[in-house]
Amino acid sequence: GYIVIINGEKFTAIKIGDGNGDGKINSGDLFATQKYLLGKSKDLDKVYIKAIDANKDSKNNSGDLFIIQKYLLGKTNLVL
Repeated sequence: GYIVIINGEKFTAIKIGDGNGDGKINSGDLFATQKYLLGKSKDLDKVYIKAIDANKDSKNNSGDLFIIQKYLLGKTNLVL
């Protein structure tokens, strides 16, 4: 996430689908999402947990993984 300060107030801006926080949506994000869903990366920052909610249903599940896969294959756009 990116820290944005507006009128002295801090906000964290995220890029939907960017599960590893590198500013890009790529196979690394797909891998980070898979690891999180499999319980292999429980220490993932809450900002990135929010970022992997690619279908924006307030849940992290296989639907998010599917959306990120479709995005990487050029079959859908992520609404950022």
